[in-house]
Amino acid sequence: MTPEARELTLHAENNEHLWNRRRAEFLKNAIRRKLRGTYDREKALKLWEYFADEAARSYTTEYGGRSSDARSTPFGAFNKAMRREAAAHFRDQFEDAWDSGELRTYHPELFPKGATVAKKKAKKKSTRKKPRTAAQKRATKKMIAANKKKSKKKAKKKRTKKKAKKRTKKKATKRRTKKRAKKRAKKRTSAPAKTVYII
Repeated sequence: MTPEARELTLHAENNEHLWNRRRAEFLKNAIRRKLRGTYDREKALKLWEYFADEAARSYTTEYGGRSSDARSTPFGAFNKAMRREAAAHFRDQFEDAWDSGELRTYHPELFPKGATVAKKKAKKKSTRKKPRTAAQKRATKKMIAANKKKSKKKAKKKRTKKKAKKRTKKKATKRRTKKRAKKRAKKRTSAPAKTVYII
């Protein structure tokens, strides 16, 4: 680490507003990514670069170092490479604290309630199918035709079964009506003849 980057990191660590308040916001963001399982080291470096930029601005306002030139940046003597080096230090510091468990013990307020580390999702296998040959295409056509024939046969069987059921029902109803008619006829014939008196 260059002396300038080291100076910047020391300033951030010794500044109460930067280290205790502003750093907490960046830690929350990084912790959220870790818990979701979407943490990326390169993206984390960009995150901590913003914190290094804030530290550089704070240093220049407190100790000076910004030239009178109109093209001068608010970061003073700290160029982009120095700030990036300091950001890499902050990122490594966070990762070490995460792996050792110091963050959860010393800063439990940064973690949401009931937070657990999400398991990394397994990479999905590519579902792209290989191009089929002409023989495979013919075989699939034959299979489709055979399945169509089977489905037609099944449909015919169902229709014939339904028709047979209807016929049996009709026959049963006819038998019932004939039996009822016979019973009525018997009752009429078996009834005693009425006696007629002639006066």
